[in-house]
Amino acid sequence: AVVRASYGDSVFRVEDGKGPDGKPRKIARQQFVKLGEARGDFVSILEGVEAGQEVVTSGAFKLRNGAFVAIDNTVKPKPELSPRPENQ
Repeated sequence: AVVRASYGDSVFRVEDGKGPDGKPRKIARQQFVKLGEARGDFVSILEGVEAGQEVVTSGAFKLRNGAFVAIDNTVKPKPELSPRPENQ
């Protein structure tokens, strides 16, 4: 979920918004965060989001602030404490 960049780490929160037609849509909002300890695929977020806020966990590198998003919870990343990429 964390997007790492030279200007700071961020996540994309999912918020309620409206599309150009005025109908309700989900919108991605970039939120800069302060990271804490990391272990494998897990990382603690010390500042920037609160418990219960919905964040994008897959495909965040394709987003921009204010982009419309579709939620598909059938696709879930499998976090691991000791990840081993297939090509290594």
